[in-house]
Amino acid sequence: MEAQRPRLRAKTLYETKRYLHGHWKQLRDVPVHKIERRDVAARVAEIKTDSGPIAAARARTVLSTLFAWAIGEGFAEHYPIAGQRRAPW
Repeated sequence: MEAQRPRLRAKTLYETKRYLHGHWKQLRDVPVHKIERRDVAARVAEIKTDSGPIAAARARTVLSTLFAWAIGEGFAEHYPIAGQRRAPW
């Protein structure tokens, strides 16, 4: 995230951190290679129920961006968001 700081607006950086540290807190201690599609789908459904559809969509987008970066940097080998269609909120 710090590498992206120069190109992101302060509010965007703040919101991204908020979603990662809040909505995705349950996955924080899970090794990146052990996060599965079902884990992400279940958590997105929980977020939708607890915080609403817009929060769920944004949380999914933040995690998607994180995994795209992690794959590009060699930290992850798979993309657990793949195959999940964006639900019509």
